[in-house]
Amino acid sequence: MTTELNAANFVAGPPDRADETPVGAASSQPRRSQLTSPPTAEVDDEHTRATELVRSKLRTLPRNLDHAKATQRLVGLLARRGFSASTAYAVVKAELSNAARGID
Repeated sequence: MTTELNAANFVAGPPDRADETPVGAASSQPRRSQLTSPPTAEVDDEHTRATELVRSKLRTLPRNLDHAKATQRLVGLLARRGFSASTAYAVVKAELSNAARGID
């Protein structure tokens, strides 16, 4: 049994990229400089709410709890409440530092 092979079946060309934006062409995506950041008052309000939550939770945590474990629990609390990771870590770090120094 003889099989004829068509050379066109074995040529691997580039994938069809007709639907992609050509290099150097204008994109429909906004540039990073065009993206707006949240208003400062909104960020301050979020930071204040996160601080209040952490302070209330700190009162109920055991005093002999390891620093890393306390950080994990407090950041997890804020994450479940929808706070960003950067806000959560910043607030937890500041509040644990204040608690260690005895500042309320």
